[in-house]
Amino acid sequence: MALLLMATVAAASPGEVDRRLETKVSLHLRKARLSDALSVFRSATGLNFVSEDGADPEISIVVNDLSARSALRLILAPREMTAAFENGAVVIRNRRCLAGGTVLRIYDVRALQVKLPDFPGPRMGLAGHAGISFG
Repeated sequence: MALLLMATVAAASPGEVDRRLETKVSLHLRKARLSDALSVFRSATGLNFVSEDGADPEISIVVNDLSARSALRLILAPREMTAAFENGAVVIRNRRCLAGGTVLRIYDVRALQVKLPDFPGPRMGLAGHAGISFG
């Protein structure tokens, strides 16, 4: 007999994620795995952290009372990795993989390049002042 437990967690908005990543963390990791560090971030921030490309490099870092965002950057930057918030989780991946997700958009701007015709208005002047005209 199997028992299935389901928990409903409200999806975090980007603003909520930013607020949670400002949580202060202290890390004392020596020759730990990236997955161990992500567990610390999960428990400190309450956010889901996922390593997408399956890489689990060795981590050594000691920081005290640093924001989770800064600590995560210190861990990921030397390993050419980055984090992005997607589908309700902070996804850790190689920077080259993230660059592959660039979207190319082409906008038709030909209508902005068309010269509009200039229709001159009638010449106007003041009665009794033949030398002055407006227009």
